[in-house]
Amino acid sequence: MPGDRLRIVVVHHEREMPANMKRYLIADFIEAWRAEGHSVVHVAGTADLPDADIAILHVDLSVVPRRYADAVARYPLVLNGRIADIRKRRVSQALAPRGYGGPVMVKTDRNYGGRPEIARLSPWRAKVARAAMRVAGRRLVEGEYPVFPTRAAVPFRLRWHPGLVIECFLPEREGEAVFVRQAMFLGDRDVSWRLRGDGPVVRSDGSRGNEEVPTPAAVRDFRRSVGLDYGKIDYLEVQGEAVVIDVAKTVGGSGSAPETVKRLAGGLSDLWLKRAARSRS
Repeated sequence: MPGDRLRIVVVHHEREMPANMKRYLIADFIEAWRAEGHSVVHVAGTADLPDADIAILHVDLSVVPRRYADAVARYPLVLNGRIADIRKRRVSQALAPRGYGGPVMVKTDRNYGGRPEIARLSPWRAKVARAAMRVAGRRLVEGEYPVFPTRAAVPFRLRWHPGLVIECFLPEREGEAVFVRQAMFLGDRDVSWRLRGDGPVVRSDGSRGNEEVPTPAAVRDFRRSVGLDYGKIDYLEVQGEAVVIDVAKTVGGSGSAPETVKRLAGGLSDLWLKRAARSRS
């Protein structure tokens, strides 16, 4: 019913530091939900989960352990309970096949250079992960993805590294400017932006302006197919078609997207009302 005060629990990884929770964009959504009268609590891990109407899985790992989805399954409404694996090998539509003759870009398979895993794994596993990524190269860990003229030109140690992927390099250009498109989702609401940068990688925090663009139906369909209830999809427009290159379900950048938050925050109440309508029918 309109006016309902929802109880929301945001579930983070058990090793997430409380101070870190404020640097994610969801902190801005939480502020908007609280302004609407809803209550929100943060929980790190799956022990002692409180009663709530809605649970949001906000575990900053590319592959979320099954125990998190199992722990929140009892809640009436769960966001991102179905999306457990966002490695590029699974979600990218631009992976370069063997023999591809065009330019390519080498990226880490896991999001953000694999650094969330390194920060949250057990100490010995984190040490192994750091060592493996050092073999790949410091630039890759820091998100500086190199471009090569062909797949065959990629150095052997990068081409066959299990923690890396090779994508077709499909820049959207206008003169010297390079663009990437980002669609943000919350429930059935979405908004897309075209971000301008100097390339070859354009990031939200380093863009030189953006403009709103329509969200392609193909990106909406992709979002539903992977179970993304809240988060961001990076995509390119190639010959008029959308090509997904990345998915994020724990979006960073608190304070960086006030218009997006304003437009999408009500999507949570929309989902609750939609669920209530289904239960009455």
